[in-house]
This record gives sequence, structure tokens and C-alpha cells, in this order.
Amino acid sequence: MSQEAVALTTKKKNDLLYYLSKTSSSAAEKIERLEALYKSLKERASRNPLLERILNKSFTLLNIPEPPALQEVERTARSLEEYSTRLHTLITTIEDALRKIDRIESSMNEIEKNRHELEKWTDVIQNLNPSLYSDAVRLLRKAEKIQQEDYNDFNDLYKRVEEIKQQLYQMYVKTKTEYNKTVSILQGEVATTQEVLAKAEVVASLQDKAKIEQSKARLKQIEEYLSKAKQDPQPIDPNAIYKELAKIKNEAQSLLNTALSELEIKVYEETLRYTNILSRKPIPLTELLEYVSRKTNMPTQEVLRTLYSLATKGLLSVKVLVQG
Repeated sequence: MSQEAVALTTKKKNDLLYYLSKTSSSAAEKIERLEALYKSLKERASRNPLLERILNKSFTLLNIPEPPALQEVERTARSLEEYSTRLHTLITTIEDALRKIDRIESSMNEIEKNRHELEKWTDVIQNLNPSLYSDAVRLLRKAEKIQQEDYNDFNDLYKRVEEIKQQLYQMYVKTKTEYNKTVSILQGEVATTQEVLAKAEVVASLQDKAKIEQSKARLKQIEEYLSKAKQDPQPIDPNAIYKELAKIKNEAQSLLNTALSELEIKVYEETLRYTNILSRKPIPLTELLEYVSRKTNMPTQEVLRTLYSLATKGLLSVKVLVQG
């Protein structure tokens, strides 16, 4: 054999040995990495029965393959390369599963947090919005069943967990908004009732003063109760509060009607209606007189005298700006 032929054969052997060494080393590293990943995956999944169930179901065939038989050097080299590729695919699969478990556990923690928040707000809206209350209860039950439902793989579970997490948060926002809106409306009704009661107090007789004071004290209690409820959400009965406010307002209105003449009541109501339309902005006196006169079918001079009477009784505050 010539020197050239010997050199070529030696180079081929060296290249082949290097290739075998490289692929064998790569396969060994991947086996070690694969075993560590699989151990980590089993440990992570074992913390939660649902995750362990999915692991056992979707990774049934996940076994490290046997290395190829070393019959022929070149065939072994190719087999090792294919073997290394299969190991790489398994590593990618388990790494992906571990990433999904991270996201699932994070989302499950969010679900638990949102569920507790929604449970609190669900209790306080039961009497405010029965329909929303029913929707919230159904969603809470759905969230509780996550652990019992069947899933094809971790990706399937992740999609379900993300869906429930988002729905819980949206429902939490709805219930909180509904509660705060109801309390704010009730506070507005308290303010309106206080205005009527204050006007009734101006014209009330001595024997009615005691009743006015009782109503003011009760209004104060309701006001403080609603203020506390706004800061610390709790179950409230809006219908009962509306009923009590209506009773106080009607009694005050009755006192006003008794103390005022029919003409005074008409002028009073139309004046308030007109000023409310204009958001209580300053208006020309002639414009007000013409509007009330038209609505009450009273002469403007009579309207002016009645306004003066209402002002002297403290029911209206008429301010005039004279400009030349």
C-alpha cells in the first residue's frame, strides 16, 4: 500500500473516531440532561394531583431509548446521530412542559387570589343584583372544578386556567362596580332627603320640630352607615334604605305642603325645576318670572310676590345682580 493510501486511510479512521467521540459525548450529555429534566418534571407535577394526572397521561411513552447496537462503525455513527436527535427532541418536549407548568402554577395562584376576592364581593351584592350574583356563583363553582376536569395535555390545561382566571377578574370588577354604584346612588338620595328636610325645618311649627330632629338623627345614621359601607364593603339592603328615605322625605314634604299655600307650592316647585335644568347657574330675574308665570298660569307680579314670600321663609335664596 502506498504512503498516500495509508495516510488517507488513517485520516478517515481519525475523522470517524472523532465523529464517534463527538456524537457519543453529545448523546451522553443529552441523556444526563434528559434524566435531570424528567426528574424535575415528575417532582413538579407530583405537587398537584391534576398536574401528575396529566403527566401520567401525556408522557406515557416518554422513555429514554436504548442506544444503537455497535455493529458497524459507520452505521453506528449515523445511528448515534439519529439517537442524539431523538434525545434533543425529548429534551425540547420536557423543557416545554416545564415552562407550561410554571405558567399554569402562576395562573392557578392568580385564580385562587381572584376567587377569594370575588367571593367577598359576591356576598355583598346578593341583595343588590340577583342576576349578577347568580352569574358570580356559577363562575366560582366552575373555578372549583378545574382540578376535577379532564385535560389532554398541559397546553389544554393552560388554556382553561387562563380562561377562568380572566373571567374571575372580569366578574370581580363587575361586582365591585355594581356595589359602589349602588352605595353612591343611596348617598345621593340621602343628600336629596336632607335638602327637603332642611326646607321643612324652616317652616315647621314647634310641635313638628321634635319630629324633624328625629328624622335628622336617622338620616345621620344612614349617612354614616353608607360611608362605612363604601370603605368596608358589606351586605346591604338598598330597598329597606330607599323605603326609609322615602318615608322621611314624604313626611318633610307633607310639612312643607301644610306650611305653604297652593300658589307657593307651585312657584316653589317650578322655580326649583327651572334652576335644576340650568344647573343652578345665575339667571335673569325676568327670565325666571316669565318661565314660572307660564308654567303656573300666574301673573308675573304674583310670581314675584310669591318668590319674596318663599325667600322670607328661608325656602329659596333669591340673589339679584343689578347691572346698568
